[in-house]
Amino acid sequence: MSARAVQTCQAPAVAPRAAIACECFTDFDTLATLRHDWDRFLERVGGDVYFSFDWCRIWWRHYAYRRRLCVFVFRAAGEIIAILPMLIDRLRLGPVTVRLAKFIGSDSTLAVLNPPVEPDQARQVYADVLRQLLYVHKCDAVSFGPLSGERPHARTVRAASQALPGTHVVRDLATTVHNVYNLPADRDTYLRGLQKTQRREYERGWNRLTTKHQVAVESVSGDAALPAYEAFVSLHTSQWRRARKLGHFHDWPGALEFNRDLVRTLAAENRAGFCNLRADGELVSSNYFLRFGTHEHWRLSARDVRPQWNRAHLGILVQVRTVEAAIAAGVRRAEDGPGRYEYKTAMGALEYPLQSIVVARGAIGRMKTRLLSVVSDALHLLYYQIWFGRIAPRLPLPRRGLWTLWTRYRV
Repeated sequence: MSARAVQTCQAPAVAPRAAIACECFTDFDTLATLRHDWDRFLERVGGDVYFSFDWCRIWWRHYAYRRRLCVFVFRAAGEIIAILPMLIDRLRLGPVTVRLAKFIGSDSTLAVLNPPVEPDQARQVYADVLRQLLYVHKCDAVSFGPLSGERPHARTVRAASQALPGTHVVRDLATTVHNVYNLPADRDTYLRGLQKTQRREYERGWNRLTTKHQVAVESVSGDAALPAYEAFVSLHTSQWRRARKLGHFHDWPGALEFNRDLVRTLAAENRAGFCNLRADGELVSSNYFLRFGTHEHWRLSARDVRPQWNRAHLGILVQVRTVEAAIAAGVRRAEDGPGRYEYKTAMGALEYPLQSIVVARGAIGRMKTRLLSVVSDALHLLYYQIWFGRIAPRLPLPRRGLWTLWTRYRV
C-alpha cells in the first residue's frame, strides 16, 4: 500500500453524510508535511499531548513491533476535523490469528486518550474509521481505549457501531478511572479549595521543611530537561527499590529510552519538564510532566523516602508547587493518570471513567474477539495481578519487567 491513500469502502451503505474526505497515512515520513497543521488542529479542539504529532511519532519509533501504521486524517471543506492515529496488530491465539486495530499509545506505556475529533462530526468520523478498518483493511476488530469519560467518545463509538451493519460491540466496560484537576487562576484559590486536612498538612510540612533547610522550587524545561530526566529516573528508581520493585522505567518495556526520547524532543518546545523540590541543594521530590496548550499531564512523581523526609509530607508539597508552576504557565487542566487514589481526590481531582470498547466484524470476528478477551483477562489476572503484583515481589529473585506480550494483548 502507498504511504498515502484516499480510502473508499464497499461496506453496506449507511445514512447520507456530509462531504468528508479521509486520507490514510502509513508512515511518519509522509506525515511530516502535516506536522504544523496537525498540532494546530489539536490546539484548536483542546487536544492532549497524547495525540500530538511528536508523541505519536516517538511512540511509533519505540513500539511499532512490526505492526502496521494507519493514521486517518479527516477534512471537511479543506479543514482538518479529526486525526485518528491507529495501528493494526496481529495477535496469535494458538491456531487463531486476530487482526486488531487500536490507537497509537494504547499499549506499552501509560496514556489517557481523548481523540481529537470535532464534536459535531464525531459519529460520522468513527463510523468511517470502523468501515475502513473492518472492511477495507480486513481487521477482525477495532479497540477504542482507554477512552476518557471526560468527553462523550464512548457514547459516540457505540452510536457509530450501531449505524454500521454487520458490526458487534463485543466489549464495553470501564476498566478504571483517571484523575483531572481543573485549575483556578492562582495558587491561593487552589489551596482554599482543598480539604482542611490536606491544607493543614501542606502548611505544616512546608513550615517544617523551610525552618530546617534551605528550600528551592524549580521548574525545569528546555536544555536543562534532559539532565533533570536522568536525576528523576535515579530518584524514582531508588524510591521503588525500597519496596522491592523496579519502578516505571524498568517495569515497562523500553520506558527508559522512550521517555528520554520524549523529553529530548518535547522539552525543546516547552512541552515536557520537571517541577523539582530541593532542600540544601539536594533533590528530594520531583514531578515529571508533559504539556500541550493549556493541558498538562503529570506522568510520574518521585521522592526521597529516607526517614528524615517522611514528616515533611513531600508528596503534598510537590503537588501544590506543581499546581503553582502549572498555573503560572497558563495551564487550566491537569490530568494525573489512571487509577483510584483517595489522596488525589482529597487534593481536588475529579474522577472520570476510563472506557474500553471493542467492535468486531461479522460472526467470525466476534468469535475471535471474544476469545481474545478471555485470553486477555486470564493473562491479566494470572500474570499481572497474581504473579507480577503479589508473588514476584516476595521472592528472593531478581525482578523482571513486564512482558511485552501482556502489554500488547490487553483489550
